[in-house]
Amino acid sequence: MKRPMRAIRHGAMYSADRGYKVGDVLRQIPHNRSWEEMAPKGLAVVIKSEGPFFTVFWLGDEEITKHDERWGGFKLQDLAAMPQVAEYAEKTIQREYI
Repeated sequence: MKRPMRAIRHGAMYSADRGYKVGDVLRQIPHNRSWEEMAPKGLAVVIKSEGPFFTVFWLGDEEITKHDERWGGFKLQDLAAMPQVAEYAEKTIQREYI
């Protein structure tokens, strides 16, 4: 099937945007911070994803934060997805708040 040139140019019909999925491993790219401030956080694992909004569990300091992917600042790592870590973090959170 041949795609119309206008649709490709404007991205109206053939968008290749990919939202973050549960288990994805991310690294934060600081815009206003130095790399030294971000080092203790380490990598992040997506534990919840709803459209452009996602929640991550930081492997370094074990903190949980919420983000909006439209703001950028994260890079998907070339590591295998870790859904087991996401499930464990979510269960731990539920136990703490019950």
